[in-house]
Amino acid sequence: MNKKVIAASDSLEVKHVSSPYRVLLEEIVDRLTKLGVKLCKACEIISLIRNNNLGSYPGEEGDRKILSFREKLLTNEIAMKIVSQGYSKILVDPSSLITPLAYDFLKDKKVEIVRGID
Repeated sequence: MNKKVIAASDSLEVKHVSSPYRVLLEEIVDRLTKLGVKLCKACEIISLIRNNNLGSYPGEEGDRKILSFREKLLTNEIAMKIVSQGYSKILVDPSSLITPLAYDFLKDKKVEIVRGID
């Protein structure tokens, strides 16, 4: 489906597992890696997404770069960073507040704002 996937590897600990089950888990991890799944510790997922260390994560639509915004407040300063990083669509958490200045700035820059996170 040409989607980028990130998964927590914490539940796939194979060090303390009996041999037959360990072999099965190692095969699963190997297959996931070959399919392009990015495996990392659960506590690292948000950091990877926030620091944009996954290419155009959290998503793309054609040439559009999409950002999932889950913070409490979207200010003009944050909006300017979003635009400078090339995002053209923002999925904003329904509980997040967008300042009027940030909203106007994003609209002027033709950044689509969608309430709700996929």
